[in-house]
Formats: sequence, structure tokens, C-alpha cells
Amino acid sequence: MAGELRNCIRCGRPFVYYGGKPICPECKEELERDFLKVYNYLRDHPRARIKEVAEETGVDEEDILDFIDEGRIETKYVSIEDLQEEEEHPIEKASIDEVVKEIGKAKEEIEKEKQKKEVYRTYMAEVISKKKKNKPQ
Repeated sequence: MAGELRNCIRCGRPFVYYGGKPICPECKEELERDFLKVYNYLRDHPRARIKEVAEETGVDEEDILDFIDEGRIETKYVSIEDLQEEEEHPIEKASIDEVVKEIGKAKEEIEKEKQKKEVYRTYMAEVISKKKKNKPQ
């Protein structure tokens, strides 16, 4: 698989990109070290606020939020109050809004299908009734 030359979105250095997040190997290593700092801090301080974790570990809040978005850190281990303070986290809010819209669409489709089935049942009941009336005895 041939890679393509890209610039790292974190540091701007060129690197050979093979897929995934366009981050150079050096920045990936740095991010992994930062993740381990956050992970270890949360292990010793469960439910710590994101700002506190950032201050104590030196890891940027955005990187911590990225770890949450990637599913590497579950929100049950971090105080959700930070996400609510910051005008709600855009990815979580967007995801919730999308789910609500999809549920609404699904409900509408189910209701339409129910109506179609009811019309069909009524039609079939009429056809059967007519056949019974026209059937010689």
C-alpha cells in the first residue's frame, strides 16, 4: 500500500500518510504519552474535571476531549460538568441531535407502515366479504 506525502495537522512536518488521522509519527508518540498521563491521572483521581486533568497533567483540554470522542476515555471517568460548561461538547450535541432526528424519522415511517397495513386489511376484509356474499350456497 503506497502512502502519500502530507503535512501533520499538529506540527506541520511532512510525513508519509497511510490513513487515519493525518498526524506524523512523532506527534502520534507524543499523543500516546499524553494519553497515558491522562489515563494514569484519572485512575488515581476518578471523576476529575477536565480542566483539573489538563492542569495536573499538562495535556491540552482539546486533546483530552479528543480522547473522549475517540472512545479511549469514557465520560464516566471524567466529570461531565466540564462538557456542560463549555456550551456542550459539539460532537456530543451533534450526535444527540442526529439520534433524536433519526428516531423521529423512524417513528414517522413506522406510523406510515401501520396506516398502509390498516388500509390493506380493510381492503382485504371487503374483498373477502364480497366473495362470501357472491359465493353460491
